[in-house]
Amino acid sequence: MPAVDFRIDPRDDVVLRASYSKTMTRPGYGDIAGGLSVQQIARVDGGTGTNGNTNLKPFISENFDLSGEWYYDEGGSYLSAGYFRKNVENFIGSGIVTQSPFEVYTPYGGARYNAALAAVGDDAVAIRQWIFENADPSTFEITGTDTNGNFTGNIFGVAGEDPLLTFDIATPVNQETATVDGWEFAVQHFFGETGFGVIANYTIVDGDVAFDDTQVPSSGDPQFAITGLSDSYNLIGFYDKNGLQARLAYNWRDKFLTSTVGVSGTANNPQYVEDYGQLDFNVSYEVRDGWTLFVEGINVTDETTRTVGRTSAYVNYATQTGARYNFGFRFNY
Repeated sequence: MPAVDFRIDPRDDVVLRASYSKTMTRPGYGDIAGGLSVQQIARVDGGTGTNGNTNLKPFISENFDLSGEWYYDEGGSYLSAGYFRKNVENFIGSGIVTQSPFEVYTPYGGARYNAALAAVGDDAVAIRQWIFENADPSTFEITGTDTNGNFTGNIFGVAGEDPLLTFDIATPVNQETATVDGWEFAVQHFFGETGFGVIANYTIVDGDVAFDDTQVPSSGDPQFAITGLSDSYNLIGFYDKNGLQARLAYNWRDKFLTSTVGVSGTANNPQYVEDYGQLDFNVSYEVRDGWTLFVEGINVTDETTRTVGRTSAYVNYATQTGARYNFGFRFNY
């Protein structure tokens, strides 16, 4: 698709860039695949489930980028800043489709239920008891009695007599156009010929569609909100000289919306990944040409990740991977 790039060098150590492009991206496999899955427990008003969508359209994005770079030292030190803006069509959000899969029937609203309703009124316990006492015994099973003397057991849905059970199926759908924009800042500095240096970058990103946490789950149409947007930064210190390389990096990402559907498939029930920072290091030494010994540590401070709902008190998932260390050697030829 079309792409145009401009570059201007107003000075030997300054570069200004501008670009425009239009891109197309196919939906992720996880949004297309998955298959229909429903919750085993359904209520009188139906059940819930999830499904992929093979009819999703691709993302179409108009991209605008402006940036400036200042190479203030010949050794590779520089400062940079950039602004980006993306107008995206066919964003994928969560939709709800009401279906009656697998020909599952429910006694709620069927002939037996309506007869019981007319006989005893709108009382769930009385309706169940009336069905146990008056309906065809082949359409239910009695397992015992409760402390009040009422029968307990299961009432089966009957084809041709009872309605089909409906499920609200959460599925990815193409939704409205949205805009994402933000800023990127970066600096890299070498401390002369010492081999030491630092790198830092910071990204600020925002979208024009946010999730409304005050909306009650399953109330109204499913909300559209852009998932995965959050600020982030990286801080890196490094040494590279005489065959020895060392790198210490801290990477941080702010809280972001990962889904607008709860773990039970309920619409308008958001899931957020809380802010997370991780410290890693890597040290390697080239003992001879092509032979390198190395040691690396990942998440050395043993940070944990949490996925929460509307508040941090509503924890859906908590993950602790632990710190990991690798030792070894590499050979390049």
